[in-house]
Amino acid sequence: MNHFLFTYLDAYQMQLIPQQDGTNQDLIQFFHLSKRKATQYNLPNQYKAKQLITIVFPLENHMFLSTKDSVSIVYEDEILLVANKPPFLLVHDDGNHTDSLQDRVNAYLYNCGWPHKAQACHRIDFETSGLVLFCKNPFFQGMLNHLFMSSNIQKQYRCLVKGSFPSHIKKADFSIGRNRHTNAMIVNPHGKEAHTLFHVVQATQTLSFLHVTLLTGRKHQIRVHCAYLSHPILNDPIYGQKEDDQGLMLQNYQMECVHPLTQEHLMFSLPIESRFEQAWYKRVHTHATKQPNILDLNKLEKESF
Repeated sequence: MNHFLFTYLDAYQMQLIPQQDGTNQDLIQFFHLSKRKATQYNLPNQYKAKQLITIVFPLENHMFLSTKDSVSIVYEDEILLVANKPPFLLVHDDGNHTDSLQDRVNAYLYNCGWPHKAQACHRIDFETSGLVLFCKNPFFQGMLNHLFMSSNIQKQYRCLVKGSFPSHIKKADFSIGRNRHTNAMIVNPHGKEAHTLFHVVQATQTLSFLHVTLLTGRKHQIRVHCAYLSHPILNDPIYGQKEDDQGLMLQNYQMECVHPLTQEHLMFSLPIESRFEQAWYKRVHTHATKQPNILDLNKLEKESF
């Protein structure tokens, strides 16, 4: 049950109607506000059911790193923005690069007249492509962070892995920890639990096309689990071998979540990248004389469900 009806929302204020009596702490808990952020808003100490509450968002210094590069927007409303990250781009600025997806998103929002800085709610690796969810207003950042921490946002990936991935392997439940001697992650029984689902779309002797669902969100989780199963992701420079300059063959192609305010079920998806099709054709076309249908990844994907 949603304890508040949201009657109006724009870039500067929100009006809501509580469905039951409550206090300042109820609002803080519902929106998952930190103590520091809660002090920025004039939240009522107490309120009654059906009482109109107006929350004014403070103005921000909208500083951003200027960029001429465009950004591909998959979805946008007053709170959420979903962008399609290309490979070889950081989600956040690390101080060593002059470009990031977050910079591009904020430049886009600034040019649209949006007064708040957006923050990415999660990250994907530098060479990984695909969907990244942003929060457009810091008031709602805690709600979205809570959705990720409670695994209420589902992410599905496409990947190409080396060799013929066994169709009977449906799930990996290997805990993951940090390798003390390198920057990599490893399967470690004393690490954090990690659960990954696998669906084999097509397997050949040289390469396999998989759909992968994350049930937990450990660093490099898909990459570690695939490598541990002796089928590293194609072009993985850490857990496998780099074969060309096309990047890691891993794409976050689908995300599902419930909108934190409207409670609407949302699903975002992306088509198969051309670099996947090129890599697949290059490595499996020799098998196509006997199985000509295996060259079309889009057709294989549709037929697998």
